[in-house]
Amino acid sequence: MLKVCESNFVFIILKSFANIVFYLEIEALDEEDAYLAQAAFDHMQLNDEGAENAKLWCPVCKQGELREAHNLIHCTLCKIRLDLGEDKVDLDFLRERLANVHTEHLDRGCTLSPKFCLQTIFGLNALYIQCDKCSTFEVVM
Repeated sequence: MLKVCESNFVFIILKSFANIVFYLEIEALDEEDAYLAQAAFDHMQLNDEGAENAKLWCPVCKQGELREAHNLIHCTLCKIRLDLGEDKVDLDFLRERLANVHTEHLDRGCTLSPKFCLQTIFGLNALYIQCDKCSTFEVVM
């Protein structure tokens, strides 16, 4: 009799744990959906008048705002810094590249939200898009 009660108790605990994990996964998907919606909204703003004044959220920390000053793009919150040097790129170009790589990732059919990181590879310091699910890893800028 005791073993039946113990196994029922273990079953109830495991079921409760599974429910908690399920709700955490839903919350994570809601965050991804919010990020994707923001990315789509930012992409649509590219064609609107005044899009050059629209805020561009940091793809790395997803909370700070990217700003451009003296050939440097930096985040107001995290430590991301892209030195533009003599390149003819700016914040608007980065906005367009982020929208393009995100769209390309979605077009591959991947539903996982990609991560963005700043890395130095082969002496090139660049912003990369990375997704573990579909093995995407490419230079954004």
